[in-house]
Amino acid sequence: MSAIDRELVETVNRQLLVLDREGGSDAIATDVAGAIARAVQEYEGDASREGLLRELLLLHDVLLEMRPRVASIILDIQKLLLHVHQSPNATQDDVLRFLQDLTQARTDRRQQVARVAAGLFVEPQTLLLHSYSTTLEMLLRHLAEIRRKPRVIVAQQQEVRTRGILRALQSASYDYTVVSEYSLSHMAHELSCALFAGLTITLDERIVLSPGSANLIEHLRSAGIPTYVILTTNKWSYWTEETETAYREEREKSIGDLRFRKQVFSHDPVPLSSIAGIITEEGVLDAEKTREVYEAEREVFQATEELIVSLERDLGIE
Repeated sequence: MSAIDRELVETVNRQLLVLDREGGSDAIATDVAGAIARAVQEYEGDASREGLLRELLLLHDVLLEMRPRVASIILDIQKLLLHVHQSPNATQDDVLRFLQDLTQARTDRRQQVARVAAGLFVEPQTLLLHSYSTTLEMLLRHLAEIRRKPRVIVAQQQEVRTRGILRALQSASYDYTVVSEYSLSHMAHELSCALFAGLTITLDERIVLSPGSANLIEHLRSAGIPTYVILTTNKWSYWTEETETAYREEREKSIGDLRFRKQVFSHDPVPLSSIAGIITEEGVLDAEKTREVYEAEREVFQATEELIVSLERDLGIE
């Protein structure tokens, strides 16, 4: 990519990380679909089918630089590319309806995940929460509606993420306690299970989670506490190319008159083997079942990738 493109990637990367902390990847994907819909309606350039394909491919390639953290957004754009490519007579309204369908499908998956996850809470439980997502909030509301609310311990981390969890708990009148994530060992004996919101899972079986999750999950595993990750299949990352699971920044910091540079990482990678299961719209998957579903979905993904490469070649995009 050119130097200007690299600057764009860095800017978009930082902005997406802020949005992820505030609302989670599903909220970002919904916003991106809405932004594409507005661009389709307002675009004053080449509004032909070929022009739309070209612009979508350029956006697709920029987002590829942020793999695997924006996997769900890239996969949505791939679906839209396929739709436009396979529908030579598609109108602007057809494209807008397709984007609405993508958003609705995302909502349907999250609702199904809430129903699946509720099966873990048939008996009274004490649940640890660490990361926030709109899917997790949907689950908390669902458990309240069916009267299966667990007692909750919140492992406090980044303020914006903890705020999202607390608002969700308070709005549904949960009984909860907050503890520093560094002090959880004092309350681990009270826990029945832990629940994390996942960003993606990669080809080498690493689950990408919010920062601080890796050490916390390792502690939970050593204490014999089962950990589950909410991660719908539309967020899985199937690329073979080696990419960074976390965005790395160096920030200027100070303590009193001491100044220093601090390394900050956006996410933690956690081995699939460290958790009890992934909660998806297809059920709670153990490691073996996760691999089975992953391979089946990856075959579909590879066929799509081949078509996209062909499209870029036909349109002269390098």
